[in-house]
Amino acid sequence: MTSAPFARPWVAAALALLAATACAPTAVPPAAPAGEDVAFRPADLDPAVPPCSDFNAHVNGRWLAANPVPADRTVWGVFPALRERSLAVQHVLVRDAAAADAPAGSIRQQIGDFFAAGMDESAIAAAGMTPVQPLLAAIADIGDRAALIAHLNASHAEGRGLPFRLSVSADIGDSRLNIAYLSQGGLSLPDRSYYLDDEVDPARIRSAFQAHIAALFVLAGTDE
Repeated sequence: MTSAPFARPWVAAALALLAATACAPTAVPPAAPAGEDVAFRPADLDPAVPPCSDFNAHVNGRWLAANPVPADRTVWGVFPALRERSLAVQHVLVRDAAAADAPAGSIRQQIGDFFAAGMDESAIAAAGMTPVQPLLAAIADIGDRAALIAHLNASHAEGRGLPFRLSVSADIGDSRLNIAYLSQGGLSLPDRSYYLDDEVDPARIRSAFQAHIAALFVLAGTDE
Protein backbone atom coordinates (compact mmCIF):
# COMPACT_ATOMS: atom_id res chain seq x y z
CA MET A 1 0.00 0.00 0.00
CA THR A 2 1.39 3.38 -1.02
CA SER A 3 0.61 6.92 -0.05
CA ALA A 4 -1.31 7.44 -3.29
CA PRO A 5 -4.97 6.46 -3.62
CA PHE A 6 -5.65 3.16 -5.28
CA ALA A 7 -7.50 2.99 -8.55
CA ARG A 8 -10.37 0.67 -9.15
CA PRO A 9 -9.48 -2.83 -10.40
CA TRP A 10 -10.01 -1.95 -14.04
CA VAL A 11 -6.64 -2.88 -15.46
CA ALA A 12 -7.76 -5.94 -17.44
CA ALA A 13 -10.77 -4.15 -18.89
CA ALA A 14 -8.73 -1.08 -19.74
CA LEU A 15 -6.08 -3.22 -21.44
CA ALA A 16 -8.78 -4.74 -23.60
CA LEU A 17 -10.06 -1.27 -24.45
CA LEU A 18 -6.53 -0.15 -25.31
CA ALA A 19 -6.06 -3.09 -27.64
CA ALA A 20 -9.37 -2.34 -29.36
CA THR A 21 -8.56 1.32 -29.92
CA ALA A 22 -5.00 0.55 -31.06
CA CYS A 23 -3.87 3.75 -29.35
CA ALA A 24 -6.09 5.89 -31.51
CA PRO A 25 -7.39 9.22 -30.14
CA THR A 26 -10.10 8.48 -27.61
CA ALA A 27 -13.61 9.84 -27.95
CA VAL A 28 -15.68 10.68 -24.89
CA PRO A 29 -17.07 7.30 -23.79
CA PRO A 30 -20.77 6.92 -23.02
CA ALA A 31 -21.96 6.91 -19.44
CA ALA A 32 -23.18 3.70 -17.87
CA PRO A 33 -26.97 3.20 -17.97
CA ALA A 34 -28.70 4.60 -14.90
CA GLY A 35 -29.01 2.08 -12.13
CA GLU A 36 -26.72 -0.45 -13.79
CA ASP A 37 -24.29 -2.03 -11.38
CA VAL A 38 -21.06 -2.52 -13.29
CA ALA A 39 -17.49 -2.98 -12.12
CA PHE A 40 -16.09 -1.06 -15.12
CA ARG A 41 -17.54 2.13 -16.58
CA PRO A 42 -15.95 3.54 -19.74
CA ALA A 43 -17.12 6.99 -18.63
CA ASP A 44 -14.58 6.83 -15.82
CA LEU A 45 -11.67 6.79 -18.26
CA ASP A 46 -10.02 10.11 -19.04
CA PRO A 47 -10.32 10.78 -22.78
CA ALA A 48 -8.07 13.83 -22.42
CA VAL A 49 -5.06 11.59 -21.76
CA PRO A 50 -4.10 9.27 -24.64
CA PRO A 51 -3.64 5.71 -23.34
CA CYS A 52 -0.31 5.33 -25.13
CA SER A 53 1.04 8.50 -23.51
CA ASP A 54 0.08 7.78 -19.91
CA PHE A 55 -1.96 4.63 -19.47
CA ASN A 56 -2.22 5.00 -15.69
CA ALA A 57 -3.58 8.55 -15.96
CA HIS A 58 -5.94 7.47 -18.76
CA VAL A 59 -7.43 4.71 -16.62
CA ASN A 60 -7.15 6.12 -13.11
CA GLY A 61 -6.77 9.88 -13.44
CA ARG A 62 -10.41 10.79 -12.94
CA TRP A 63 -10.75 8.55 -9.91
CA LEU A 64 -7.55 9.89 -8.34
CA ALA A 65 -8.65 13.49 -8.89
CA ALA A 66 -12.03 12.80 -7.29
CA ASN A 67 -10.60 10.85 -4.35
CA PRO A 68 -7.71 12.74 -2.71
CA VAL A 69 -6.06 11.24 0.37
CA PRO A 70 -7.97 12.60 3.40
CA ALA A 71 -5.98 14.89 5.68
CA ASP A 72 -6.08 12.39 8.54
CA ARG A 73 -4.82 9.48 6.43
CA THR A 74 -1.51 8.29 5.06
CA VAL A 75 -3.16 5.95 2.55
CA TRP A 76 -6.50 5.95 0.80
CA GLY A 77 -8.26 3.94 -1.87
CA VAL A 78 -11.28 1.78 -2.54
CA PHE A 79 -10.37 -0.79 0.11
CA PRO A 80 -9.88 1.74 2.96
CA ALA A 81 -13.10 3.45 1.83
CA LEU A 82 -14.98 0.15 1.92
CA ARG A 83 -13.54 -0.58 5.36
CA GLU A 84 -14.73 2.78 6.70
CA ARG A 85 -18.20 2.18 5.27
CA SER A 86 -18.27 -1.30 6.78
CA LEU A 87 -17.26 0.08 10.19
CA ALA A 88 -19.98 2.72 10.00
CA VAL A 89 -22.60 0.07 9.23
CA GLN A 90 -21.30 -2.16 12.03
CA HIS A 91 -21.47 0.76 14.45
CA VAL A 92 -25.15 1.28 13.68
CA LEU A 93 -25.86 -2.43 14.12
CA VAL A 94 -24.11 -2.77 17.50
CA ARG A 95 -25.47 0.52 18.80
CA ASP A 96 -29.00 -0.59 17.96
CA ALA A 97 -28.33 -3.99 19.53
CA ALA A 98 -27.19 -2.31 22.75
CA ALA A 99 -30.35 -0.19 22.86
CA ALA A 100 -32.70 -3.05 22.03
CA ASP A 101 -34.54 -5.12 24.62
CA ALA A 102 -33.30 -8.37 23.09
CA PRO A 103 -34.10 -11.77 24.65
CA ALA A 104 -31.52 -12.86 27.23
CA GLY A 105 -28.90 -15.13 25.71
CA SER A 106 -29.71 -14.12 22.13
CA ILE A 107 -26.97 -13.17 19.71
CA ARG A 108 -28.31 -9.62 19.57
CA GLN A 109 -28.25 -9.30 23.36
CA GLN A 110 -24.68 -10.61 23.54
CA ILE A 111 -23.48 -8.25 20.81
CA GLY A 112 -25.22 -5.32 22.49
CA ASP A 113 -23.71 -6.13 25.88
CA PHE A 114 -20.25 -6.53 24.36
CA PHE A 115 -20.51 -3.11 22.68
CA ALA A 116 -21.89 -1.47 25.83
CA ALA A 117 -19.05 -2.90 27.91
CA GLY A 118 -16.50 -1.49 25.51
CA MET A 119 -18.13 1.95 25.67
CA ASP A 120 -18.32 2.07 29.47
CA GLU A 121 -15.26 4.26 30.00
CA SER A 122 -15.85 4.66 33.73
CA ALA A 123 -15.83 0.89 34.31
CA ILE A 124 -12.78 0.48 32.09
CA ALA A 125 -10.88 3.18 33.99
CA ALA A 126 -11.89 1.66 37.33
CA ALA A 127 -10.70 -1.80 36.26
CA GLY A 128 -7.31 -0.42 35.26
CA MET A 129 -4.78 -3.13 34.49
CA THR A 130 -6.63 -5.85 36.40
CA PRO A 131 -8.18 -7.53 33.33
CA VAL A 132 -4.78 -8.05 31.67
CA GLN A 133 -2.81 -8.99 34.77
CA PRO A 134 -3.11 -12.74 33.99
CA LEU A 135 -1.52 -12.11 30.59
CA LEU A 136 1.28 -10.05 32.09
CA ALA A 137 1.87 -12.67 34.78
CA ALA A 138 2.08 -15.41 32.16
CA ILE A 139 4.75 -13.42 30.30
CA ALA A 140 6.65 -12.74 33.53
CA ASP A 141 6.70 -16.48 34.27
CA ILE A 142 8.58 -17.30 31.05
CA GLY A 143 11.99 -18.42 32.25
CA ASP A 144 13.39 -20.69 29.55
CA ARG A 145 12.96 -21.78 25.97
CA ALA A 146 10.43 -24.50 26.78
CA ALA A 147 8.26 -22.03 28.69
CA LEU A 148 8.46 -19.56 25.79
CA ILE A 149 7.36 -22.24 23.31
CA ALA A 150 4.48 -23.25 25.57
CA HIS A 151 3.42 -19.61 25.92
CA LEU A 152 3.52 -19.04 22.15
CA ASN A 153 1.48 -22.20 21.59
CA ALA A 154 -1.16 -21.05 24.06
CA SER A 155 -1.21 -17.50 22.65
CA HIS A 156 -1.70 -18.68 19.08
CA ALA A 157 -4.43 -21.10 20.17
CA GLU A 158 -6.25 -18.12 21.70
CA GLY A 159 -5.77 -15.95 18.61
CA ARG A 160 -2.87 -13.80 19.83
CA GLY A 161 -0.32 -14.27 17.05
CA LEU A 162 2.81 -12.78 18.57
CA PRO A 163 5.62 -12.41 17.71
CA PHE A 164 4.75 -14.02 14.37
CA ARG A 165 1.61 -14.82 12.42
CA LEU A 166 0.58 -18.00 10.64
CA SER A 167 -1.81 -17.77 7.72
CA VAL A 168 -2.88 -19.75 4.68
CA SER A 169 -3.02 -18.29 1.19
CA ALA A 170 -2.38 -19.17 -2.43
CA ASP A 171 1.16 -20.20 -3.29
CA ILE A 172 2.73 -17.34 -5.25
CA GLY A 173 4.59 -19.92 -7.31
CA ASP A 174 1.59 -22.16 -8.01
CA SER A 175 -1.83 -20.61 -7.50
CA ARG A 176 -3.45 -24.06 -7.60
CA LEU A 177 -2.07 -24.69 -4.11
CA ASN A 178 -2.78 -23.10 -0.75
CA ILE A 179 0.22 -23.07 1.57
CA ALA A 180 1.08 -21.86 5.05
CA TYR A 181 2.84 -18.51 5.43
CA LEU A 182 4.78 -17.24 8.44
CA SER A 183 5.17 -13.49 8.85
CA GLN A 184 6.40 -11.16 11.57
CA GLY A 185 3.84 -10.08 14.11
CA GLY A 186 4.18 -6.47 13.05
CA LEU A 187 6.03 -3.30 14.01
CA SER A 188 4.52 -0.47 15.99
CA LEU A 189 6.04 2.06 13.59
CA PRO A 190 5.51 1.69 9.84
CA ASP A 191 8.80 0.06 8.83
CA ARG A 192 12.42 -0.64 9.75
CA SER A 193 13.72 2.79 8.76
CA TYR A 194 11.71 4.47 11.52
CA TYR A 195 13.79 2.59 14.10
CA LEU A 196 17.26 2.81 12.55
CA ASP A 197 17.50 5.75 10.16
CA ASP A 198 18.43 9.19 11.44
CA GLU A 199 16.58 11.28 8.93
CA VAL A 200 14.84 14.26 10.50
CA ASP A 201 11.24 13.07 10.31
CA PRO A 202 11.71 9.43 11.40
CA ALA A 203 13.98 10.59 14.23
CA ARG A 204 11.30 12.97 15.48
CA ILE A 205 8.63 10.28 15.23
CA ARG A 206 10.87 7.76 16.99
CA SER A 207 11.44 10.15 19.91
CA ALA A 208 7.71 10.78 20.25
CA PHE A 209 7.07 7.04 20.07
CA GLN A 210 9.57 6.37 22.87
CA ALA A 211 7.81 8.94 25.06
CA HIS A 212 4.47 7.32 24.26
CA ILE A 213 5.72 3.84 25.22
CA ALA A 214 7.21 5.20 28.46
CA ALA A 215 3.86 6.77 29.33
CA LEU A 216 2.09 3.48 28.67
CA PHE A 217 4.44 1.66 31.02
CA VAL A 218 3.79 4.23 33.74
CA LEU A 219 0.03 3.85 33.21
CA ALA A 220 0.51 0.08 33.52
CA GLY A 221 2.06 0.56 36.95
CA THR A 222 5.76 0.46 36.08
CA ASP A 223 7.98 2.84 38.00
CA GLU A 224 8.94 5.86 35.91
